Amino acid sequence: MITDNPTKAGDHSGSDWRLAILTYEDQGRGGTIRFTGPASRFSLWWEFAGGEALVLIGGFPESVAWERDTGIPREERDEVVRFVAERVLRDRVGPSGRWTWDGQTLTIFG
Repeated sequence: MITDNPTKAGDHSGSDWRLAILTYEDQGRGGTIRFTGPASRFSLWWEFAGGEALVLIGGFPESVAWERDTGIPREERDEVVRFVAERVLRDRVGPSGRWTWDGQTLTIFG
């Protein structure tokens, strides 16, 4: 499991995926997050959570299919997950937000 990291989204250099934008489609209690970079594009699902968690985000390609499905090297998968988590916090939650990753699903807390 990985959790919050002091590295902020946008503090990276080098890989094209770091220039990606996220767009959000709200569909009631869930929706879609689209990751669009210069050389990669994929969609994730999100849904409202319960308890302390605000949102669950899933649909990240499995590690074995990561590079094929995203065009991003497999060893950068955790960095991409971190990028998505930090961008969602910045765009939708605010500075008090935090996140966890269990290898399949991001959980966003407010």
